[in-house]
Amino acid sequence: MTALDVRSGLSRRGLLAAGRNLAIVLLLGIGFLVASVVSGWIVPPYLFILAAGLPIAGIALLGAGRDRGIWIVYILGFVAFAYLRALADETPFPVQFSYAIDLERALFLGTVPTIWLQAKFYQLGQPSLVDQVTVFIHFTYFFVPHVFAFTLWRQNHLAFRRYVAGAVGCYYLALLSCIVLPTAPPWLAGQTGQLVHVYRVVEDVLTNANPAAYDYAYQVAGTNAVAAMPSLHFAIAYLIALASRALGIRSGTLGVSYAIAMACALVYAGEHYVVDLIAGGVLAVVAWRIAVRANRGRSPSDSAHLPADENAAR
Repeated sequence: MTALDVRSGLSRRGLLAAGRNLAIVLLLGIGFLVASVVSGWIVPPYLFILAAGLPIAGIALLGAGRDRGIWIVYILGFVAFAYLRALADETPFPVQFSYAIDLERALFLGTVPTIWLQAKFYQLGQPSLVDQVTVFIHFTYFFVPHVFAFTLWRQNHLAFRRYVAGAVGCYYLALLSCIVLPTAPPWLAGQTGQLVHVYRVVEDVLTNANPAAYDYAYQVAGTNAVAAMPSLHFAIAYLIALASRALGIRSGTLGVSYAIAMACALVYAGEHYVVDLIAGGVLAVVAWRIAVRANRGRSPSDSAHLPADENAAR
C-alpha cells in the first residue's frame, strides 16, 4: 500500500466519521426543536434553519468527494421546492374537492377510510398512543428522507445518486400537479361541508399540548393546504422503500414498513385520501425508474453493494 493509498483511506474514514457526526447533530437538532415546540417554548425560525439545515449543508460543502455535486443538487433542489410549494397555493386553477371523494367512495363501497378510521379510534381532546405515534410518523417526513440520503451516500454511491434524482423528480412533479390540479385534503373537505367533519389529528394533538405549536410549525414548514394530490409524503416514503433494497433485504423490509406506516398515518390524520397515496406511489415508481435509467453507469465499488438480482442482470 502506497502512502497515497494510506492518506486516501484515512481521508475517507475521517470524512465518513464527520458525516456521521453531522447526521447525529441533525437528528438531535430536530428532536430538540420538536420537543421544545410541544413543551411550549417556541423556537425562533432562524434556530430551526440552523439546527436542521447546517448539518446536511456541511456534508456537501465540507467534503463529499465525487458526490459533492450530487449533495448540492439535493440540498438546493429541496430548498427551492419548499419555497415554491409554499407559493403554489396561489394557483389560478380552482381547488378541487369532489373528484377525490368520488374516487374514494368508488374504491371503498361508499366509505371514506379517513372518516371510518377516525370514528373508530379518535377522540377529540384526548390524544391516545395511536394519535401520538401518528403525529411522530407524520413529522418523520421532515428528517428521515435526509438521513436516508446520508445512509445511501455512505454505503452505495449508485443508489445514492438514483435516490437523489428520484427525490428531486418527485418534488417537482408533485409541485406541477398541485399547481394545475390543487386538491383539498379530507380535513379541508370536512371544514367546507364536502364531507362530514374530519379531524386534523396532527393539529389537534399539537394544539392540545401547546395552542401555538401547530401554527408555528405550519409557518416554519411552509406547507400548502391544497397540495393533497399526489401525496408527496407517501411518494418520498415509497421512494425510500424502493431505494432501500440496494442496502439488502432487511433494509428493504424496513423501507416498506416505513411506507406502510406513513400511509396509515396520513389517512388516519385526515391529511390525505387513499387515492392521493396511490398517485404518490405511482409518482415514486415513475421518478425511480427515470432515475435508474439516467444513472446506469456503475463502478466496481458501486456494484459490490448492489442487490444480487441487479449484479446478476449485468
